[in-house]
Amino acid sequence: MKRTLLICLFIALVLGLFAQKGMFDISFGQDISDVNKALLAKGFTVSEKTDTSTLYKSTKIPRLASLSVRDLDKNGTVSGWTIRFTVNGDQTIIDKYMADLTALHKVESYYDDYYEEDVWELENEKAIYVYPTGDESETLIIEYTDFDDYWDYWY
Repeated sequence: MKRTLLICLFIALVLGLFAQKGMFDISFGQDISDVNKALLAKGFTVSEKTDTSTLYKSTKIPRLASLSVRDLDKNGTVSGWTIRFTVNGDQTIIDKYMADLTALHKVESYYDDYYEEDVWELENEKAIYVYPTGDESETLIIEYTDFDDYWDYWY
């Protein structure tokens, strides 16, 4: 019994070490307080805080409008995060962010023409959704969240 428990703990530890990190070194399930400390150490400031999310800003990162980290389950861990970059419709900049995501996650994206967004399907039913918003695509939204396969049958 003890041996089985130790093996399970070891497997959980190893899997935790290989948890996929996203932009700004944030991962799903990561402790919110650890994320907060790391972001503050990188020069981010807390702009707004609610029970389920914290909005960060940083003048050190070019084009970053905001970073919102969510704990929707209210269990002290990251359930998702959204990054907003000011791109002013510049397709070259948008393409660079998309190439960076592909290189970081080693997963190719596909375009969802129903929602008009690019999607990277990650492990453990998670995904990244990327889409421009605002007049003339002034802001690029990069959203790390649960994968929504409701419309999968369209493909």
